[in-house]
Amino acid sequence: MAGLFVRDKALVHRLRSIVFALLTPFFFLKAGTLISLPALIASLALLVALFWVKMLAKIIAVWPMCRVFKMPMRETNYTTLLMATGLTFGSISPCLGIITAT
Repeated sequence: MAGLFVRDKALVHRLRSIVFALLTPFFFLKAGTLISLPALIASLALLVALFWVKMLAKIIAVWPMCRVFKMPMRETNYTTLLMATGLTFGSISPCLGIITAT
């Protein structure tokens, strides 16, 4: 099998996509079971404040750069909102102590 994977890079990418699609829901289910609901409710104001700080920081960083590269306004707004939402995996993985590599 190793020889096949060396020769056929498209197959490697397809298999990787399939594995991520199958395993990702289990990762988020496991991460969700580790969240303490009382702790979440107790720190709700802090979570909301940190969320908005993150959103504003990303908007301040991304929107002007899109305009510098002369993106149309519609694409600028879309890209900014897309980048500002953040990655859930990046937020959950530190909680679980998972080291990610791409």
